[in-house]
Amino acid sequence: MSTHPAWIAWASRYPALRARLASWVPGLAAAASVLSLLFAFQQVVASGVANSQARWRVSAERADAMSRCNAGPNAVHRAGCRAQLEAAAPATLP
Repeated sequence: MSTHPAWIAWASRYPALRARLASWVPGLAAAASVLSLLFAFQQVVASGVANSQARWRVSAERADAMSRCNAGPNAVHRAGCRAQLEAAAPATLP
């Protein structure tokens, strides 16, 4: 009785098939590595796009609020509106 698992005993009976399967392993490992690197690159690009969109949205909202402040009826109202806008503004954009 063999002490090897069944697949090892089966593979030892077919050395040509065993050699062919062994030659595929480096190619499969390389393909898996390339696919994982492509997936990681896609994640980084998607994150950058999301951050860019968020930054653009914050900038557009701030510009819209500033134009509303500048359209105020008098200088006191405009100055107060700008002061509130500066107080509510985040320290840094996302």
